[in-house]
Amino acid sequence: MHIKNLRSIDLNLLVILDALLSEGSVTRASTKLHMSQPAVSHALDRLRALFGDALLARQGKAMVRTHKAKQLQPELAALIQHVTRLVALPASPLAELQQIVRISLADYPAAIGLPRLVGRLAAIAPGIRLACQEWREGQDELERLRRGEVDIALSVFPLQPDDIHIETLGTEHYVGVMRHGHPMGASPTLDAFCGYPHIIVSATGATRTMLDAQLEAMGHRRHVGLTVSNFLVVPAIVADSDHIALLPQSLATHWTGAAGLARFTPPLRAPSYEAHVAYHRRHVGDTGIRAVVAEIQTVYRALLET
Repeated sequence: MHIKNLRSIDLNLLVILDALLSEGSVTRASTKLHMSQPAVSHALDRLRALFGDALLARQGKAMVRTHKAKQLQPELAALIQHVTRLVALPASPLAELQQIVRISLADYPAAIGLPRLVGRLAAIAPGIRLACQEWREGQDELERLRRGEVDIALSVFPLQPDDIHIETLGTEHYVGVMRHGHPMGASPTLDAFCGYPHIIVSATGATRTMLDAQLEAMGHRRHVGLTVSNFLVVPAIVADSDHIALLPQSLATHWTGAAGLARFTPPLRAPSYEAHVAYHRRHVGDTGIRAVVAEIQTVYRALLET
């Protein structure tokens, strides 16, 4: 039989054939399989057509195996045993895994979370190696997960597609940062806040954010002085200029590079957002990826709570 015809075979028939050959009786096979006798008889007819052989032939009051059936029986028993082991294949212990897990994440989650994540993984799964890739924005990340370019993505996903598993890590809030001695002061008016040059962080080079729409609804427009592609350059620019910025609170709190900045209270409620971790549902049974996701949840939920 050509291999392409395997798609037309109902593998359940082979389980029924194994019972028929071992029991030598439709009645006993149906009892063993918890099936009706007519269903087993119908399956025997299909098996005879498949193999081009009677398989079981009546001899007096008994049914006996044909020569072909006797040839098939040991091969069939071995095949069913192998498939059973394959389906019940145990997962490798975490400590024995040797695996590369590809993660997409922005610079600031990497800066505040990777040291803890690497340390935790080294303790439970030293053979897992992380390959961190440059973060892209939401929809692009979903497509990369679908194409298999990355295994796990940390990002913001407003929707949860059926094929992607998404977990919420927590809510990220923004805090205002400026250099020490900045003339704006720690509690600026809305006019002062809008008048000093702002730094926007955007992976795509955007010059507007949700905050701009919020300000315009209030009749104000801020001065955007600079757009950069990552958060980690912001503290150095702010520390040496009159530029101001809104940083994620977790970055301002946990990254030492932001510790030397002065904070201010924005004169309006800055938008917050939920941070997520996502992986494709085809990886549900992947022990290594699931372990990394679990450690990401532990690390980043703790960071977002403080």
